[in-house]
Amino acid sequence: MKPWLLAIVMVVLLTTVNCSLLSDTVDEPAFYTGLEVLTGHQDTIETIRVDDRRDLLFSGSRDGTIKVWKVGSSMLLRSLLVSHLPAGRFAVHPTLPHIAALEVLGPSSSRLTVWNWERGIKLYTIALPDDPLYFAYSPRGTYLVMCRADWESLSLYRARDGRRLSMLDDGFGIVSYFTVSESENNIMTYQPSGTITYWRLSTGATIKKVDTLPNLSSIVITHDKRHMLAHHRDRLVVVDLLTGALEASVPLPKMSGLTVSPNDDLVVCMVQREEGIGLESFGFTGSRLYSRSGFPHQQPHSVGRISAIALHEGTWSSATAGETSGSRTRPAS
Repeated sequence: MKPWLLAIVMVVLLTTVNCSLLSDTVDEPAFYTGLEVLTGHQDTIETIRVDDRRDLLFSGSRDGTIKVWKVGSSMLLRSLLVSHLPAGRFAVHPTLPHIAALEVLGPSSSRLTVWNWERGIKLYTIALPDDPLYFAYSPRGTYLVMCRADWESLSLYRARDGRRLSMLDDGFGIVSYFTVSESENNIMTYQPSGTITYWRLSTGATIKKVDTLPNLSSIVITHDKRHMLAHHRDRLVVVDLLTGALEASVPLPKMSGLTVSPNDDLVVCMVQREEGIGLESFGFTGSRLYSRSGFPHQQPHSVGRISAIALHEGTWSSATAGETSGSRTRPAS
């Protein structure tokens, strides 16, 4: 029998840790209490999404499946085959049981398929000329938004039926990241040229534009939408979203991804090392980053390559790919 690749989702329960801000490095005890290993995907997991409101964890793999788990347990709620082609990237609707999954058809062709994951029904399909740089639902689920590497980069669709909307479609350059306000009245866009712009969605009018660092990657917005964390020239940086100013930075070469805790006080990054990809964690105060010791799996993971990470209240999750099989639960430390 040929060995096959199995992606694994791990959920590690955390306990509260008090950190002193008086020194750059904070010595802390190990702050995880147990480890659950969940199996099911047959290829590398590309995306993990956590729904804090519904206590759900979604994992998407190159094997074309998206799985829905109950956070903090090994309970698999749904397994959805969205494609026989790679489909590891997806977005989760904030209130409805809907998922928008990206199917890669070829080097210059892809499509976005929207599913009701509870019923296993495909709702509609959006054909795309290429892979979007980023796509997401708006906070209330009214819009499905994406940006592509094109002058007319930003596209908005009506989430309930996939209809293309005539909003901000005149073209103003490549957008690599965006976030929609909680009211869904405004949208903030980041352009790799180093520009943050706030727009009024209903009119397309520019509200505010500020200069910032160019060519940011692995962008994550804090939950209070006050700061942007990203990778820039071998450093983890924090940018003030209102002024574009650099608030904090730490050296972090070869970073490949990051995530932020729900209360914005912990940042966890994936870092490429000679032995493999490991995790680095930092405390975050809004204007300062400081190293945290004691985070589980700071060394390269023994199972295989870490491919995605996510944080949830009281838990953290990572995905790896390795030549292993089976399901196991490790006892609390």
